[in-house]
Amino acid sequence: IQSKVDPENIGRGMDGYDAGVTGLATLAFLGNGHTHKFGRYRRYVRRAIEWIKKIQVNDPSSQWHGSIGYIINGQKVHHPEWIYNHMICTMALCEAYAITKDFQLKDYAQRAVDFIVKCQNPGLGWRYDDETPEKAVRPGKNDTSVTGWAVLALKAAKQSGPPEEDGLRVPKEAFHGAIEWFRRVTGSNGQAGYMTPGGGSSVLAGRQQTFQSVPTTTAVSILCRMFAGESKSNEDIRKGAQIIMNNLPKWDENNYKTANMYFWYYGTYAMFQIGGSNWDCGKNYNSVEALKNRTCHCWNHAMQAALLLTQRQGVRGDDADGSWDPVTEWGIAGGRVYSTAIGALTLEIYYRYERLKQ
Repeated sequence: IQSKVDPENIGRGMDGYDAGVTGLATLAFLGNGHTHKFGRYRRYVRRAIEWIKKIQVNDPSSQWHGSIGYIINGQKVHHPEWIYNHMICTMALCEAYAITKDFQLKDYAQRAVDFIVKCQNPGLGWRYDDETPEKAVRPGKNDTSVTGWAVLALKAAKQSGPPEEDGLRVPKEAFHGAIEWFRRVTGSNGQAGYMTPGGGSSVLAGRQQTFQSVPTTTAVSILCRMFAGESKSNEDIRKGAQIIMNNLPKWDENNYKTANMYFWYYGTYAMFQIGGSNWDCGKNYNSVEALKNRTCHCWNHAMQAALLLTQRQGVRGDDADGSWDPVTEWGIAGGRVYSTAIGALTLEIYYRYERLKQ
């Protein structure tokens, strides 16, 4: 992730996503113990955080006060999904502050959190306006994907502690609204839709026929419902978990159409929280080759096999070494750094969040 150059000049990703990809890379470093204050890669984390701070709008008279990733170097990002940039960068700022308690970050993180709260549709979730990027503040529409990132960002803010102990302020009503949206969009079979109950999942526009359909938004919904306070024994969550288990990670070496790292990220965090034999069968596979020939059907080992068997293992010094090729559905949009960051974040599951007790 710290490499500056893609030697094959591929995987740059689409324009407008630099902020979100930078946020994801920062989160991957933070999850492995590297902050802007300590760790082997602290100078890279410091540069990333300083850039995120630099592009945040700090103008109380502006409707964009606190936003990150819409206005960069004085230029507006001309795609409606820019709100993802803000959610992911907010998550990175909040995690960095929660870990280090560096008070130079607190105001930036709080402004970013406040902007998320401002953007929330009253009593529901978040989205963007398909036609007008400027209409991200309470656009009147909701979707499960954006709402999921909002919940993760607000959870990161909550992890900084209570406000009276220098933690960030997060209104509980924000979580209540998110839960209400997830409930509304979940069908009787437990499948959560993107914008309609039990409807289709989140897909990259124009690529619907290229990649295998997977229940990404169901994974988003059940994870975020647990993080927002619902019990893992909830019927929707139990049904959703079974839907996820029917779509175990799979990345054939010669067929990337089955690979969806965005789904695997949320699915891994959701199944880890639920636990049990569906998460891990208890078998010990002590090599990548053993994983390849496994006989179990648990999520943990399927995820490990899908990621470890496809990670680039190049010549030492090759900047692509350790990365994942940006050939999966959202890898095309976010590029090699996106693919590598979200792959690393998925593999950090074992120590990133504690298991919820309920």
